Amino acid sequence: MSSILIIEDAPNLVINLKKLIKEVGGFKLIQQASTINEAKVVLTFSDPEIVILDLDLPDGSGMDLIPIIKNQTKAIVIIFTNHSDKLFQKNAFNLGVDHFLDKVKDVDKLLDLLSVYSS
Repeated sequence: MSSILIIEDAPNLVINLKKLIKEVGGFKLIQQASTINEAKVVLTFSDPEIVILDLDLPDGSGMDLIPIIKNQTKAIVIIFTNHSDKLFQKNAFNLGVDHFLDKVKDVDKLLDLLSVYSS
């Protein structure tokens, strides 16, 4: 069973993501942070296997968290954002993210990935 950290500031989306994750099953712990600072705190006391990361956070860009996540954990990083521009994707992959998904178009892909990683 894997643990997931959701870094997202939109409360309704967090609720929906948690529902989707529970439907997929196989995850023992779902944590949430809504800012970069909160995420840094959570990362100091947890070691998630999967991080679902938004890029547009109230206190900065989720891009700034990628090196921190990669240095402190072995987590699979899934960017889940509305900023699906090719430059964002290129920069994210250069920083070591594993998947880059659009919030509007790629919900099914997120479900597929979670199903794969839950087993």
